[in-house]
Amino acid sequence: MKTTDLIETFRNAVDLVPFDLQDDNGVFLGHISVTEPTGLDAMLTVYTAYIDDLLRRLPLDPLQYLTLITSRSFTYDEYKALWTVKQYAIKDTTICKVLLITTEDERLLFTSVALDDSHENFVRFLEIYTKNSNHFLHNLIYEIYA
Repeated sequence: MKTTDLIETFRNAVDLVPFDLQDDNGVFLGHISVTEPTGLDAMLTVYTAYIDDLLRRLPLDPLQYLTLITSRSFTYDEYKALWTVKQYAIKDTTICKVLLITTEDERLLFTSVALDDSHENFVRFLEIYTKNSNHFLHNLIYEIYA
């Protein structure tokens, strides 16, 4: 199944619930495996778009904005952008906002520690990041079907 097909499937679902929690209000679509990049990328595309919509629509005070942006997470394409973003664009780049990177030195420090922009390193970093900043997403991806 192509990423675009998976994205459409997620958008059309009423609710996503683990199989053992299924009820009349949910639709079980299977599980996301981090070994299947297409499924993970599709799920993150839908999830981050939903959070982006909330960030645009809701009147948020600075603390609410910070809470929501850091729980947003990021897609693989956004993660890869960390290696190419220009210094002048850091403050307007989504991944930098999510990771609270505000300077070129911080970006360079991150990219030197993160090794490279491979999907494998993205999945590793996403696991660490979500474990600390978004337990819901972490459990959905890494714990429920581990």
